[in-house]
Amino acid sequence: RAGAPELHFSPQDIGLRQCGVPELVIDSILACHPQLRPPMYKHVILCGGESKLPGFRERLLRDLRPHVVHPYECDVVHPREPELLVFQGAASLARNQSLYLSRADWEEHGADRCSRCGIGPPDASSDEEEEAVAAGSDGGASDDASFMDVG
Repeated sequence: RAGAPELHFSPQDIGLRQCGVPELVIDSILACHPQLRPPMYKHVILCGGESKLPGFRERLLRDLRPHVVHPYECDVVHPREPELLVFQGAASLARNQSLYLSRADWEEHGADRCSRCGIGPPDASSDEEEEAVAAGSDGGASDDASFMDVG
């Protein structure tokens, strides 16, 4: 028998044909631009009340590490009030007018205007830089703690 918390990591134990949380995190990071991957691996942030389950952070970190390409660092951050984190993040974004895209801007410029708002992958200066990032070099991308303030 599988306990309910274990199903977050192995849903196939009860016949569900879906990924567990570690695979979802890895798939999400791999869907990002290569320059964004190092800080994403280094700053996995847990949110929601389920993340308060005893040992959840440690288990997720243990299950993620084998999938992280060397020399990337991997860490899982568990904030003090994870059940409020999504709301707090949305409230913070709502206060930043520079992230808004008006309907008129969208209709005139389409998805190209999203780069003005910081949405989408950063521009890679060359194919060689992107290959270096994929090979493990950070290509000059900053992966310091200022990437995300989870304080």
